[in-house]
Amino acid sequence: MYVLDGSVSDDDRTPLKDYRVLYRELQLYKGGILLQKPSLIALNKSDRKYTNFEQREAVLRKQIHAPMVSISAKEGTGLELLLEQLREMVLDAKKND
Repeated sequence: MYVLDGSVSDDDRTPLKDYRVLYRELQLYKGGILLQKPSLIALNKSDRKYTNFEQREAVLRKQIHAPMVSISAKEGTGLELLLEQLREMVLDAKKND
């Protein structure tokens, strides 16, 4: 699971750039073995509307074709959906073993 900050705006950071950095690190780790696993993106800080969260989310959804859940860890929104999607991923993985 990738947990990305949906509100980043300093140092020219964006959720998409952060995702690409993390993805590249996973590519380099043991030949990318972890990239063979299912992934999920948790886009955090959805409660921060003044940071153009919706625009950043739309860009990420357009560029990344992986399941994504918008959450606010602070307010607890989206966490139930996130946990349900994680649960489904684990159950699917067990079925395929």
